[in-house]
Amino acid sequence: MRAASVLTHRRAEDTSAAVRALITAARRAGVTLRFDAEETRKHGLQAGEGVAVDVPLSHPIYHAVYDFPKGLPKIHEHDGKPARGFGIFLGDRLAVYYSYSSDLGNGWEDPETYHDPPALHEAALRMGINLFVYAVTSRPLP
Repeated sequence: MRAASVLTHRRAEDTSAAVRALITAARRAGVTLRFDAEETRKHGLQAGEGVAVDVPLSHPIYHAVYDFPKGLPKIHEHDGKPARGFGIFLGDRLAVYYSYSSDLGNGWEDPETYHDPPALHEAALRMGINLFVYAVTSRPLP
């Protein structure tokens, strides 16, 4: 498997070291990871060896299967901030994708859980497909 969406629902002190170890191992293996803002706050994660930058709207992650010309869709409103996609690149390859103020995970749940409109639920699923397709088709650097 070369793609992973990191969602942890245990206490941060129980999983932070494990998440950091996962990041290190995944980067060495060429696995693309996806984090939500909540996960990075909970575990105190930083960019680490790389620098997180805005993923350009022209990047394949927004066009792999479904077209997202405006970038990461805003799925669930919490803070009034726009959704943003940040990434850590290893060379030209996006190795870590960080979704900020989007809540893709909420859109992946049963629609009755958060009562988001069907169009937002669909957008979350479609963006998830793009993330997966990019992760399994991008090639790690030698």
